[in-house]
Amino acid sequence: MIGPIKTVSVYVEDQERAVAFYVEKLGFEVRRRLPMGSHASWIEVAPPGAQTCLVLYPKNMMPTWREQRALVVFHCPDVEAVCRRLEPLDVRITMPPTALPWGTFAKFADADGNEFGLTSQHIVHEGGKPIGIEIKHKFSGEVLRVVEAPTLIGANLARAALDMADLARVDLRGVNLQGAELSAADLSGSILKRADLSGCNLAGANLEGSTLIAAVLTGSNLTAANLAGCDLTGCDLAQARLTGANLAGADLSRADLRGADLSRGSLEDATVVGALFDDKTQFPELYFDPEGKGAILLKPKAP
Repeated sequence: MIGPIKTVSVYVEDQERAVAFYVEKLGFEVRRRLPMGSHASWIEVAPPGAQTCLVLYPKNMMPTWREQRALVVFHCPDVEAVCRRLEPLDVRITMPPTALPWGTFAKFADADGNEFGLTSQHIVHEGGKPIGIEIKHKFSGEVLRVVEAPTLIGANLARAALDMADLARVDLRGVNLQGAELSAADLSGSILKRADLSGCNLAGANLEGSTLIAAVLTGSNLTAANLAGCDLTGCDLAQARLTGANLAGADLSRADLRGADLSRGSLEDATVVGALFDDKTQFPELYFDPEGKGAILLKPKAP
């Protein structure tokens, strides 16, 4: 089957000027930069978390670049808000936000005259039913992200901005949230089995009762997060920051806790059977199971 669009080429006079435009004004990131001949590079840029990249292709290497132009349309929940943000940055809006039967549409141009569309339209099945899943702010209901798929299982949300997102009781098995911003998000009761949350910011997030079996949280920030009752069996928490986190009743069996900071947290009745530690792992006071069955119960020592 045909997968998601990988790249779309736009043709530019000056590649470095183009990189500055997309990175500094639009907030994109450089995904790939490889030498291409002696005077050019293959440069891919994309919005954080996007699967599709724009190739900033030099015009002098494509004599027919005028005939090669194609309109690329980006989805965004609030077209008018995006245009209001771009105009003070001297981004030329070539078509102002316009209400159409299927949603709001606008166009802007880059420094080389390449035009792009902005739309609030969601992808739909042939039968007319929308398949885009909206991830919303847990208080305001603002749409933070639209995933154009029937499910979030295995979705690519790497580096997505999802602060205070409502993802409670959602099946997120195998999802890629590497480097995502999820501070104060609600992930309570969600299934995150084998999910990649490495380098994620989950400070103050609520993950109470979530399943994170074999999930990867290497280097993640879980400061003051609520992980009470979580199943973290086999979870990779190496180098993770869990300072002040609530892990009461959590199962950390066979978890990798090497270099993790669990200081000043609540670990009452948490179990770490077979977990990996090293001399850099920081715990609160430990209480070892007096029955000697190999289980280690973490409780504050009595005063």
